[in-house]
Amino acid sequence: MALIKSKQIESLEAKKVTQTKDLQFISQTEKDSFADKYTKSEIDGKLKDTNDSLQKQITENNTTVVTQITNVETELKNDVTVINTTTADLQVQIKTNADAASKQISDLDTKLEADVTAINKTTDNLQSQITTNNTNLSNQITAVNTSLQNQITSAIQGLSWKSPVDTFADIAKVYPKPEEGWVVTVDDTNKIYRYDAPTNTWVEFPIQLPTTYLNTINIIPSANGQTSIDTGIRNDNTGVYKTGHNNIVLKVNGCAQVCGKDKDYTADFVNNSLVITWNNLNFILETSDELDVTYTHFEIV
Repeated sequence: MALIKSKQIESLEAKKVTQTKDLQFISQTEKDSFADKYTKSEIDGKLKDTNDSLQKQITENNTTVVTQITNVETELKNDVTVINTTTADLQVQIKTNADAASKQISDLDTKLEADVTAINKTTDNLQSQITTNNTNLSNQITAVNTSLQNQITSAIQGLSWKSPVDTFADIAKVYPKPEEGWVVTVDDTNKIYRYDAPTNTWVEFPIQLPTTYLNTINIIPSANGQTSIDTGIRNDNTGVYKTGHNNIVLKVNGCAQVCGKDKDYTADFVNNSLVITWNNLNFILETSDELDVTYTHFEIV
């Protein structure tokens, strides 16, 4: 807009100068033409009237031009003022928006930090609770296992485990004169029976046989006295084996039973999950992975 108004001003200035120059003289030919028709006095009068009219017109034109220039300059100043005001307003608005955005970002950062802190605290609390629960569960499992082991140990002490029989009816045939505490396994049902002297009956023993899983252990006596071998049977201690003898003694919680090559022992010692065989001075023990008692000692005697 400023460029257009500047061009307008230049055009008006040029017009003013051109009019002034055109009216400064009358050509000689025109003067000679007038001389034939009018007297010198009349010509001078007409020239004066014409000059006065032209000067008046020039003055009016100049006034109009000046007024237009003034108006253009005034409008230009007003436009500049509006532009400056608008620019200032825009700068204020930009700063206001920038401050608001900065505050929102700061608030979001603060909230995010608080959320992260809360999440971390919650995670720590959950982890602590999980650790506590795991510890309590582990303690409870240990206590239950200990209790069960103690119950099993108490139940087994004083019992005399006998070789298994094929059927329940075979118990009376194989053991016609049983004694209190004798225990026998029946192969066809995998059930265990204990002799109860007061009632003179074989009572089913509340112990379930574990699923058979053979874990073969070879005990090879050394040639120079003795050797100790970890038998690998659950809950047992390290076995102590002496060489130069033909029998093996299995001790369960202080109760012992002798097995050897002359006895051709192939039945179980506790619950039909332990089989002992003899081959060229090598005792071979086959046992389930889950026994119900603790073997405390193995000896070759």
